[in-house]
Amino acid sequence: MPILDGWQFLDEFLYLKRLKKSIIYIVTSSENPIDMEKANQYNMEKNYIVKPISVKKLLSLFDLDET
Repeated sequence: MPILDGWQFLDEFLYLKRLKKSIIYIVTSSENPIDMEKANQYNMEKNYIVKPISVKKLLSLFDLDET
């Protein structure tokens, strides 16, 4: 991201007044345990997706089955 990195975006996003609940997914190539732990601090452990993303993984995000 040109102005903020993903972590800075999350920091700023927390301060926004939102009318609706928002779901954010971290899509990354990082399997670094430090990054995964940092995501947990934002309560994003279930939304931390390591690339490449398979169809099965994508469908599981929305509780859909591959048919």
